Amino acid sequence: MKFTCSQQALSKALNTVSKAVTTRTTIPILKGILLTAKDGQLKLTGYDLEIGIETYTQAEVIQEGDHIKIFVVDLRAIVASSRSKFLTPASMV
Repeated sequence: MKFTCSQQALSKALNTVSKAVTTRTTIPILKGILLTAKDGQLKLTGYDLEIGIETYTQAEVIQEGDHIKIFVVDLRAIVASSRSKFLTPASMV
């Protein structure tokens, strides 16, 4: 999966979705956000076994592919510390 999206838009979407993600769980998969790039949009999904939040942000999807699950704490730190106006998965590593 390859995409490019605005840092500001991704940060806003992360703030919305992270409300449904808990960091206090013994199930590691629930500490993350699911990213899916398809049809010119980046879909972010957060879930904690009780509630789920799904939001979309505009993105330039270069290559659709498998889903990516990233820990919310790590992703928020990467996006917040980025000096670039636009982000790609490669720039988030």
